[in-house]
Amino acid sequence: MYDVLEDLVMFVWEYAFLWVLLLMLLYFKKKNTNSLFYKYVHQQTPLFIALFLVILFGFFTNQDNDQQIGCIQFIEPVYALKNIVYFSISLALVIVALLFKDKDIRVRVLYLELLYWLIKLFITNKAHLVGIGGYTVANVTPFDYLSLVVRLQLINVVLEKKAKLAKVLIVAAIVILCKIAFDIVPSMF
Repeated sequence: MYDVLEDLVMFVWEYAFLWVLLLMLLYFKKKNTNSLFYKYVHQQTPLFIALFLVILFGFFTNQDNDQQIGCIQFIEPVYALKNIVYFSISLALVIVALLFKDKDIRVRVLYLELLYWLIKLFITNKAHLVGIGGYTVANVTPFDYLSLVVRLQLINVVLEKKAKLAKVLIVAAIVILCKIAFDIVPSMF
């Protein structure tokens, strides 16, 4: 139990800028439809561009394929086959979603890409085992949170739900906290 609490505190402490971002967004929650920020967050084209940038950043920095275990840093080259396959699948799904103008098809493809990314997050990016006793550290980065927020907000905008960004940020934080629990709890037994 101590491991889980320690990792949750470390997540909140290490990624404090995410919480500052959340507080700033809650401060700007007024619906000022003339602001550049509101237009960016509630239009599809900038969100598709943001998702492309997130996917490219994840590919070139190996953030989408993080396999470090303990003191051994197992970093595959950027152009490793596994990294290219992960990148290509995400990019292809997003391009397909962008090309279709039908909202239903676009949403289904974006849901499929989100499901693929979540499977990759929870199963491929395993927890780090460190130390002699095999202490487990959750494999979560600010990049994961940002990627999830962009994907969820894009689906929100395509569905025309107009859910507040604060709700999207909270849902993304809950999913990331579930990832931490998913990584840490099995190592306790």
